Amino acid sequence: RLGRYFRFHNEELLGRRHRLVSTALNSLKYRDSEINQFWEKIIFNFEGLIKKIYEDLKHKKEKIKLLNPRNILRRGYSVTFKNNKAIKKAKDLNPGDHIKTVLFEGSVFSEIKKKKYNLYENT
Repeated sequence: RLGRYFRFHNEELLGRRHRLVSTALNSLKYRDSEINQFWEKIIFNFEGLIKKIYEDLKHKKEKIKLLNPRNILRRGYSVTFKNNKAIKKAKDLNPGDHIKTVLFEGSVFSEIKKKKYNLYENT
């Protein structure tokens, strides 16, 4: 009788152990799947972020290139200086002042003879 009792309970314990291990494995597989999905989302979002940063940098690089003073001079513009300060207004100059005009290739030095304030004056 005692042997049958132990066999019965041993089989019951083995069955419970099997169910417990099976449940634990299924739970681990489910969690593993969730973790993999989580990592895939992280990688996807990270790749998207890297692409956005790359595009932003590319745009800023292009903007810097367009605004580079050398490129502005290359298009035919010049910068005029008096005492090493850029001149923006004719009123900042007077007859007799010496100026330096920087071109794409080289510089010229000039003396102010006269000035006008209106771009559309004839003289």
